[in-house]
Order: sequence, then structure tokens, then C-alpha cells
Amino acid sequence: MKKPSVISLFTGAGGLDYGFEAAGFETAVALEMDRKCCATLRSNRVWPVIEDDIAKVSTATILAAGRLKAAEVDVLIGGPPCQPFSKSGFWATGEAKRLNDPRAATIEGYMRVLAEAQPKTVDLR
Repeated sequence: MKKPSVISLFTGAGGLDYGFEAAGFETAVALEMDRKCCATLRSNRVWPVIEDDIAKVSTATILAAGRLKAAEVDVLIGGPPCQPFSKSGFWATGEAKRLNDPRAATIEGYMRVLAEAQPKTVDLR
């Protein structure tokens, strides 16, 4: 029986993926822009790893790397960077830029992949 497929965005060193793996899922493709995290992923698993910014990678590229088609993905997972929305940002400066922070574009990238890949379910951490 084939394991349910996962597209992983903002993968980091793979913590969320390893949890899904333990639950019986298989990461079909991971996207992460941090070079050291990508090296860690490649050292620990044989998943296709796209080392780039989500804003620069099309959903078609992500699907192709995972040998997937839209609507056949079981789960889209990922933890977009939270600095624009974090309470600590507010405490540090007295205000939080939220959607006006350029780093908030990661949410747009996540939502684009969600709309275009059409996974059966989603887990946004």
C-alpha cells in the first residue's frame, strides 16, 4: 500500500516531516531556503529537496520534483516564518508590522501552493 504523500514547505531541518513520517506519511518533496537545513535534510533522507525561496519556485516545479500532480497530494505541511506575526516582534519595537512586513510574503507563497496543488488536507504550523 502506498503511503500518503506530503509536500513540505519551510521544511527547516525536517522536524514536522519526521513526525508525519512516524505517522505513516511520506515526504514527496521538501522546500527550504536555508543552506544548512537543506544539507541536514539531504544527510538524513533521500527526499527531493528544493533549496530556494518559495517566492521563486512555481508550484509546477514543486509538483514535478515530487512526481505529483495537482489534486493527488495528500497533505501540504509547513511552518512559514512567524516573525511578522510574533508577539516578540511587538515587544521588541512596540509595534508589529504583520502583513506590512516583507517576510509576511511567505504566507502568500504557502497559499499559492495550497490553491494550485489542491492537497486533500493541510497542516499549517
